[in-house]
Amino acid sequence: MQSLGIFIIAIIYVLVISVGIGIYMAKRKLGQSATSYYLADKSLGPWVGGLTIALASMGSLHTVGMMESGGTQGLVTFWMTVAGAGSAAVTAAFYAPYYRKLGFNTVPELFEKLFDSKSRFLSSILGIALAFAVVSLETQGGAIMLSAITGIDVRVALVVFMLCAGAYVMIAGNWQAAYTNVINMIVSYIVLIVAFIIVTMKLPGGWKGVDSFYLNQGLSDVLSFWPKDLGLLIGFGVALVVATCFCDAMDQGKIQYILGSRDVRGARTSNFIAVIFLSFVGFFTVSFGLAAMSIPEFAAHGPKMAGVTMLLSYLPTFVAGILLAAFLVIVLSTWVRFNMSISHILVNDFYMVYSRKPDAEKQKLVPVLSRVFIIIPALAALIPAFFMPHILLTGIFAFSLVAPLFVLMPIGLFWKRNSTAAFLTMVISTITLILWQYTSLPAILSMPAWLSPAFASLFISIIFGVVLTAILPGEKGLFAKERKGAAATVAENM
Repeated sequence: MQSLGIFIIAIIYVLVISVGIGIYMAKRKLGQSATSYYLADKSLGPWVGGLTIALASMGSLHTVGMMESGGTQGLVTFWMTVAGAGSAAVTAAFYAPYYRKLGFNTVPELFEKLFDSKSRFLSSILGIALAFAVVSLETQGGAIMLSAITGIDVRVALVVFMLCAGAYVMIAGNWQAAYTNVINMIVSYIVLIVAFIIVTMKLPGGWKGVDSFYLNQGLSDVLSFWPKDLGLLIGFGVALVVATCFCDAMDQGKIQYILGSRDVRGARTSNFIAVIFLSFVGFFTVSFGLAAMSIPEFAAHGPKMAGVTMLLSYLPTFVAGILLAAFLVIVLSTWVRFNMSISHILVNDFYMVYSRKPDAEKQKLVPVLSRVFIIIPALAALIPAFFMPHILLTGIFAFSLVAPLFVLMPIGLFWKRNSTAAFLTMVISTITLILWQYTSLPAILSMPAWLSPAFASLFISIIFGVVLTAILPGEKGLFAKERKGAAATVAENM
């Protein structure tokens, strides 16, 4: 009966919040045009934008992902919190003002402005690949939540979650997502604090008992933010920070919230607000994962399900229902962020560029295509999600796909632009990343275990991006000619 009660509470919460807000926005005629659907009419205030960015940056990585890694990798998983908050700070301090000022709709569109049409095409492919991988991971995270709530097989839950996720954003796009995220962020923090207090009181030996379990197993590194194992510290913890910076600065989904801000000042402020809310959530989820894997009855479910199973067992029905519903909507928010980025790129950088129809006719189909391009990637993402890869480790690889974009953008903005250098850097970095992840290349080259795909992709991008740009002729960077004037113009809008 408890599971049924939790399921009813969770479903009511999700439907009332997400679908209710979507219907309200649709009645106000919001989210109908392309600009309104993808960019919320560029009218988001800093607090709405900040809470939206924070929640959309969490997802399955900060919830089930951090519980899973908390019980295996340990406290080094807190580096994911550092990654999320740090990357939001970097975006606020550097990227957000320029993104809002440059007047582009998608990252690939900006790359064509910086380099050429080939760069637009390649950056589109990389952006879609990143987003598709994360959509698959978020689908897995949502399925784990649904499986825990309902008791159905996790692979059946994949399909159920995908259907729920489509409804989450189908009605009014980013208007719907933004205000749903604001409400859910507030609810999530309240219920996380309540759940942590209850779990603390119910742990058999308290948190000292959790510590003793890992120490008695000879796993002291699990209890350290700075483990002695370089593979954990650098190859996992620091790699998370580096890879998340790639993703957050270049992901079209997050940039949509920046572009949706009212002005440059709002774009910057919203990211600083996001830093506050991203800084603490990992404390709760990592702690739940650590505690669950120290108790045999929950550890028997494996690291993916142990934390959720413990919460279902320890928490009162109402608290458990609201907590798992909040987790589910957190995952939905990130699913929406990345799936909408796929849809936006397909519409803006493929359909609008390559269709030969007159612009007026193309615009008529955009409202329909924007939603069709939500459904197709959602269905395709079920295939890799079915194999249930490790969420955080796979996330590092996915984020690293856009490392060359992260390196090339400041080069093209502030130094020099050469399309051949940009093209070769993207191709060579992507090939290196795939070989590093899926072949024995690191072992053949006798590379240390801590040299993760994120570092390999970053090093290759810097080497080829800088060297090729230096030796090949090209135009000055977009802001290099009138850097002082451009900087002053941006400053006026902050």
